[in-house]
Amino acid sequence: MHVTGRTLTRSLARASTAPRTLARWRSDQAPEKEVRYAQLVDYSVDELFAFNQTHGSTPHNFIPAGPVREHLSCDQTVVWGGTLGDKLAGFITAGRGSEYWLATGPGDGKTAFIHEFVVDPAVRGMGLGTKLAKMSICPDEGIFGVDPAIDEIYTTVHADNLGSRAAFIKAGYCEVMTYRDAARDRNTTVLKATRGD
Repeated sequence: MHVTGRTLTRSLARASTAPRTLARWRSDQAPEKEVRYAQLVDYSVDELFAFNQTHGSTPHNFIPAGPVREHLSCDQTVVWGGTLGDKLAGFITAGRGSEYWLATGPGDGKTAFIHEFVVDPAVRGMGLGTKLAKMSICPDEGIFGVDPAIDEIYTTVHADNLGSRAAFIKAGYCEVMTYRDAARDRNTTVLKATRGD
């Protein structure tokens, strides 16, 4: 299959066919209606980072280049994606044993954190974000299926980012708290999902 533009070199883990390449669609191409959701296992860090920078940078998002690249490169990172045809429409990532959430909840090795969550604006409003958030906690394909040691998964969103908050809540995450985040000069909402909820 020939695709134009950049391609992602990682394949879909649960693809029923041979590994495929993925590409972003041009604005003059209409996306197909059927979205495939799967864990991405062999992806290009540079291309996911570029997709995130292109489609995820808004006043509601905090995307520091160094830490995001490091997260996408880490072997403790799990990535799930949604594709329309052969083009990436969005992705969500979780880091196992992530940062400050280790001191809360069940402890070391039992906690994960959603770091990146981005959907191409050309296909927002189709439910992709909610489906990606659901996939992240799916008992079989989500973090609880990928790593049976994980009992809780957390994320934070800008309190005014109603689309992201709604997607996580519809997917099964619960709001824990909203706090004044001085480091980011905003109010931040913490959400979490627990195995078995």
